[in-house]
Amino acid sequence: MLTGFRRSILPLIMSVVVIVPLGARPARAAFDWTPIITTAITAIGTALSAGNTEAQIRESTRQILAAINTAQSTILTQIESIAVAETRACAEDAVIEFRDIERMTTDNAQRFAMDATACAVLIKNVAGSLTDKGRIDQLGFALGVVSPIAMIARSLTGLSNIALQDTLRTAETSLLSALAPECFAELANPDVPRQVGKPIDWFVECDAYNGDWSQAYAGFYNWPQQPPRTAAVYTTATNGATRNTSRAIAVAVLPLFP
Repeated sequence: MLTGFRRSILPLIMSVVVIVPLGARPARAAFDWTPIITTAITAIGTALSAGNTEAQIRESTRQILAAINTAQSTILTQIESIAVAETRACAEDAVIEFRDIERMTTDNAQRFAMDATACAVLIKNVAGSLTDKGRIDQLGFALGVVSPIAMIARSLTGLSNIALQDTLRTAETSLLSALAPECFAELANPDVPRQVGKPIDWFVECDAYNGDWSQAYAGFYNWPQQPPRTAAVYTTATNGATRNTSRAIAVAVLPLFP
């Protein structure tokens, strides 16, 4: 049920996203995920849009390097918190070594590309075997950084990207459901008299695993009808509640896949 304070603000807004530390883990509450989310979206978008010419690929390389360098310390700090040691090690290696990709010999660059690909596949498979949303989220962020590194490294060394893009698409799609919040419809004014057929206005609230939550206004429905699960308001509230998770990366990059 809504608290008195939250009830009092509902009539003043049509939609709102509110982030509060409702039982959030201390490490997550103190960590700013924005640089990682922004970097991952930028990097994946750049990798997916890279052309086939050497000049275009090298320009995409520079763009990804710039994005990752901007948030490198933040990314590496968070990679250190990944619970699965093997994925933590290969993700950290990919981020560090990628800075020298253009200085590597052809053989070394190709080996790096294959190692980064193996890391992305490992992250995807480990994440798919877990049920703990916190760990899945950690791996989702790592995947969002390692995958574009692997894609560009493969492009630079003449390797194909189709299979890797399919792997990333599958992994990002899985994140949509794995990190989906709990959502429910609630009356904008619980005290309003309810009669069959009378229009009643509703909100949809979603609560993410990390304590973030979001409300979105659903509009009027004739009692006892509620907003259907297919209504766009559920998408709005879901994305609002998970905007500080790696699910936000999946939402942004999935439409970019060819």
